[in-house]
Amino acid sequence: MAVNCLVTYGADTRVIAMQQGRLGEMIPKLQTLFNIPPNYIIKLKRFSDDWQEWINVEPLELKNRDKVRVETCMSLLDLTMETSSTTDDADVSVFTDDSGCLPQNIFEESDESDKGWVDVESASSTEGQAQQSQQRKREAEIESQPTPPSKKPANKINVPFKPWPVTINIPESNMSPTLRATLRQGIFPSDKLRKQLIQMLFDYMWQFGSHPSRYHYEIVAQQLVKDYPCLAQTSVPSAKPYDYWKMKLSDKFRNERKSSRVRGTVQDLGGKNQKPQESAANRPLAGEDDDSIRMHMKWMQDESRKKTPDSKRVKKLMDITFKHRREDVDKKMLVPQLEEKYPFLFTAAEIHNEFQRMTGIEAVATISENLKPFIEPIWGYVFPGDQKEAEQFRKRAAESVTLQNAEEIKATAALYLLPSVLKKNRSEIMGQPKTPENMDAVSPYLEIESTVFDTNKPFTIRAEKRVIARATSFLEGVALLLETYYVFSMQYPKSAKDMFNFLESCLMRMEAVKPSRCVSSALIKLKACEK
Repeated sequence: MAVNCLVTYGADTRVIAMQQGRLGEMIPKLQTLFNIPPNYIIKLKRFSDDWQEWINVEPLELKNRDKVRVETCMSLLDLTMETSSTTDDADVSVFTDDSGCLPQNIFEESDESDKGWVDVESASSTEGQAQQSQQRKREAEIESQPTPPSKKPANKINVPFKPWPVTINIPESNMSPTLRATLRQGIFPSDKLRKQLIQMLFDYMWQFGSHPSRYHYEIVAQQLVKDYPCLAQTSVPSAKPYDYWKMKLSDKFRNERKSSRVRGTVQDLGGKNQKPQESAANRPLAGEDDDSIRMHMKWMQDESRKKTPDSKRVKKLMDITFKHRREDVDKKMLVPQLEEKYPFLFTAAEIHNEFQRMTGIEAVATISENLKPFIEPIWGYVFPGDQKEAEQFRKRAAESVTLQNAEEIKATAALYLLPSVLKKNRSEIMGQPKTPENMDAVSPYLEIESTVFDTNKPFTIRAEKRVIARATSFLEGVALLLETYYVFSMQYPKSAKDMFNFLESCLMRMEAVKPSRCVSSALIKLKACEK
């Protein structure tokens, strides 16, 4: 019996007839008919009259007069090999582990120097993109020329970047018509279109800063795959569907900064050494140069010794020096050196501000608001027999509740009991002050001098055996603890990852962070406690 199907791939539509017993040969036949490259993965979708939606289908499941759409994506192994060929060997030397699969941690590194790129807004041709690229380079060269002393603006303070938005919106209007049509039809883009897509994303991210964090790469890549499922890469089980795009964006920024250093060593046609040219990512702020940045840092160092520093100007100058500060952190500068160079970074207020500059999230207010739905379920949670300490703490907290402080006591107790709900030991990240010999050499630690309810005693964050900042409440202390890991680019302790995962995914509501298996299990149990 013959099976006739109406098959569409991009703008090409054909009627294909095959015998029922030979439907397994459908994929090779489609590859030949539509000239699909052999390294592309082919998926079929059938239109469902019942659901009025396109549904994944295997070739053997096709029926007569089915309406079928062909979607393609490149093998992630081929994509990774392509990336490795365009990436500096000094930065990424190994992409696969001994088993031939991509190691999970390869996507967790966010090196901060990237490839050159061109602006792609509504250009529909290669010539238009080349003109925009040349125009961008000319502007960078003009702006990088030293300003004559007589014309140099004085005391000019500009904040160059917008804050990162909480919600990422991929600017489809900036895509070329060909790229937009390709993605809307569910077709994996060609090499040329992929380059356009990365350039467009680079444009979008550049307006928020020249040094995106791992979190920023991840939320942009995740939103891209969410908007255009045909871009998802699922052929490697150890990799997430959006990891390829996250890696490409990181490479873009990395090589852009690297190319700016290389240009300074190239000779022009006249045989003269060219002066180093700064890329768009490293270009000085308007009205700012290295000398003025050093002056700002010196002013803040002197101001930190005063009893009442000018907090408004401090915040403004911290905004201006943000790029230089992130470069120092990314170079793994030690905490004592950072404290000497940026003394105001070691205050609770500026750690809160720095975290907000990086993520767009106001940590204390966000945790306080999103904790509310969990308070009653945690208070109603039944701890197993081996967690007597948690049950005793909850009883002591209940005895401390009055009409005046009920809300505050319950919220503080619920936050303190979170590790117990997750069945994790909190002693590695918080507890009574430790003696110097028992203190971890690196990891941030929240010291609780009295009890979590005693706001008369400070809650101190320590890292590398020195005080980072002090909080006035346990909730602010937990927020500072999380922010310290972000601000100083430190790794979570392995035993505390689930605790921080709960904070990021449930209390911070970070879009790029999904609940771990442990957190998902705890959420189910807490949901049962609501009934």
